[in-house]
Amino acid sequence: MKQWMKKIGALLFAGSLTACLLAGCAKEVVLDVDKLAEELRNTVAFTDDITKIDDSGMSMLYKELDTSKVEKSAVYASSGASTEEIGVFEAKTKDDVQAVKDAVQKRIDAQIEGYSDYGPDQVPRLNDVVLETAGKYVIFVASDHNDQAKTVIEKYTK
Repeated sequence: MKQWMKKIGALLFAGSLTACLLAGCAKEVVLDVDKLAEELRNTVAFTDDITKIDDSGMSMLYKELDTSKVEKSAVYASSGASTEEIGVFEAKTKDDVQAVKDAVQKRIDAQIEGYSDYGPDQVPRLNDVVLETAGKYVIFVASDHNDQAKTVIEKYTK
């Protein structure tokens, strides 16, 4: 019985050690925020013309975003005729990622509320956005072609 317990203990230790080593080998994601956003803009089929928004415009769109938690961002948005949008954000730290993602979600929620009366045909797009995180990055795409967006994002994050 004692020898059996030693073997089980050794196996558990070896398994734990292996898991710890493999977790440490995980590839750290490093993205070029501008390049990813531009490729999304050029690859995903948008119905409206979306244009790059400068930092002050980004702050107006993402009112809940604490910009002190963002290292870099690239945002493309429509003129307001549609809800199509791209947002790629690099958080300053991994601890800031959730706050950035929450701010993006608040933007989506505000858009849903605003378009519910103004342009209800736009709401389904907002109910089915691509909102992903990878390392220190938050990636958001509102389009009718999520499969295209996910393919581009995967190219950068895998």
